[in-house]
Amino acid sequence: MIHFFDTLGAAACGAVLLLGAASCAKENTTTSNDTEKTYIESWLKVRNLPVNPTERGIYITEETPGSGTAYNGEMYAYVEYTAKDLEGTITLTTDEKTAQRIGSFSYSTYYGPRIVQISEKSATAGLEDLLTGMQTGGTRTALIPSWLQVYKRYKKNDEYYKHTAKNTSTVMYTLKMLDFTDDIDAWEGRQLDRFAKRNWGIDSTGFGLYYKQLVPPKGAADFPSDTTVYINYTGRLMNGKVFDTTIADTAKFHNIYSSSRTYGPVQINWHQTQADITMGTDNNEPVEGFKWLLHRMGRYEKGIGAFISKYGYTYKGGGSAIPPYTPILFEVELVDEP
Repeated sequence: MIHFFDTLGAAACGAVLLLGAASCAKENTTTSNDTEKTYIESWLKVRNLPVNPTERGIYITEETPGSGTAYNGEMYAYVEYTAKDLEGTITLTTDEKTAQRIGSFSYSTYYGPRIVQISEKSATAGLEDLLTGMQTGGTRTALIPSWLQVYKRYKKNDEYYKHTAKNTSTVMYTLKMLDFTDDIDAWEGRQLDRFAKRNWGIDSTGFGLYYKQLVPPKGAADFPSDTTVYINYTGRLMNGKVFDTTIADTAKFHNIYSSSRTYGPVQINWHQTQADITMGTDNNEPVEGFKWLLHRMGRYEKGIGAFISKYGYTYKGGGSAIPPYTPILFEVELVDEP
């Protein structure tokens, strides 16, 4: 299971609030939570922020209420965020301009809102506390002490304080709640359906699957089984960001070109059974949605296919470029053998 707020490609020192692995966060000089709590209270007093901790133990220092419904334990939240240590150093952000300003920006990284799963395996107790009660459209800033940067849930809130979280320190998060849901497939489907109707004027060919033909096929519509064909493709997110392509000029234009990669048409090992389609001489397995797209195309056809993450990269995402639970689009053209 991917941990909430997976790294955005930049060093996330101090952002251990939501990461499961050990990090380079500044450690406390003592394992005593009393010392950390005293420091937090002094930090708040110096800044004239007379706030008391919530029942679970985070310190909400600022809040702008939203106008929508309130989060109440739904499994998935759609959010934007920025994390800082108590010295004011930004350690993690979903905002592109902020990443550029602090020098952590990368063209190969996705910036923008993202879906995060709220469960004991993937989100800390402090994060759950931060989200609880937030309205859609609202923003909240809070200090999350180290003892709430754990995935375990205790029945009594005072149990968190009795346990010391290693290799962590207090982190301040500013988070905006955009939406939430218990049915991630349906939620993604609605986003992609609106996109397809607005941009292509089409309905789905099946739940979460869309296809827009750009150039019709030539010659025989079908391939015989076990045929080798070749394609060029470009993969995008719904915001237009290109995350992969076989076309060198496209890669250069979108600043993702790699001199160590060979660009040009790639081999597809086509099969009459969709599940048996593979890619390349190593018979790599494309994601299910990509197989579906290839299987519906004919000779020299060109089109754009789109599908929800259920048929793509699911909860894992695709590195720093594709967040978890993200619909993706592929423009594909069947071409001659290079």
